[in-house]
Amino acid sequence: RKVLLHLSDKLINAADEYAGQDGISRSEFIRKALRMYLEQRDEEKLEQQLIKGYQAMGKINLEEAEFALEADNRQYLSYEEKLSECE
Repeated sequence: RKVLLHLSDKLINAADEYAGQDGISRSEFIRKALRMYLEQRDEEKLEQQLIKGYQAMGKINLEEAEFALEADNRQYLSYEEKLSECE
C-alpha cells in the first residue's frame, strides 16, 4: 500500500545516504526503520509490564518471606522450650 509522507530535506538526505550504504531503496530503508521503531516500542511496553509485574511480585514475595520467617521463629522457640525441658 502506498503512503504519502512529508519529510524534511535533512531527513530525506540522511535516509538516502544510509539506504545507499546498505544498497537498498529509500522505501525499503523507511520500512526497515519503521519496523525497528515499532519493535523497540513493543519491547519498551513489555519492559514496563515486566517492571510492574516484578514490583507486584516483590510485595507478594516479601509478604511470603515474612510469613515464613514468623513460622520459623515460632518453631525455633518451640524447639528451644523443648530443649530447656530436657535439661
